[in-house]
Amino acid sequence: MSRFCPAARGVTAGARRVVPTALVAALAVMAAAAPASAGVANAGLPGPRHSDPIAGLRWGNYTGGQDEVFPAYRSATGRDRALLGLIALRPRMRWFGTWYSDAQAQRTIQEYIANVTGGDPNVMSQVAVFRLVPWEHAAWPPRGSRAGTS
Repeated sequence: MSRFCPAARGVTAGARRVVPTALVAALAVMAAAAPASAGVANAGLPGPRHSDPIAGLRWGNYTGGQDEVFPAYRSATGRDRALLGLIALRPRMRWFGTWYSDAQAQRTIQEYIANVTGGDPNVMSQVAVFRLVPWEHAAWPPRGSRAGTS
C-alpha cells in the first residue's frame, strides 16, 4: 500500500484496519442523528411546524442597487426581462466580506435585510458573512492595501 500512497509508509497493518472501522462507525452515528430543528428560533412564527424548520416560511427578495441582477432586470424589456426575471425574482443569498469595512458592515447588512423583508419580521432573508478564510487569513486585502492588485 505504501508504494501507492507515500503518506502510508510506516503505518502498521493494524492501524490500516482501525481507520476504516472508525470511519464506518462515525458515518453510522451521523446517519442516526436527529433531524435539524429550529426549535426556539421558529417558536413565534405563524403557520404549522414541520420536520423541516423553514418549510412554509416566506423568503424575501432583494430589489435594491447593491445587487448585480435586479438593476439589470428592472431596466430590461421583453424577452431579456423575462429571462432575467427567472433569476432576479427568486430569493438569493448575498455575501458580505471584508470588502465592506468594519464601520460599514453592520449598516450595509441591516439595509440589505430591511430591503429583503420589507420590515416584516415573518419574512426571511439569506445572508453569508465571511471575514476570514478557513486558513485564518483575511478573505480580501484591506482597503488601501496593494495586496492582490496588479
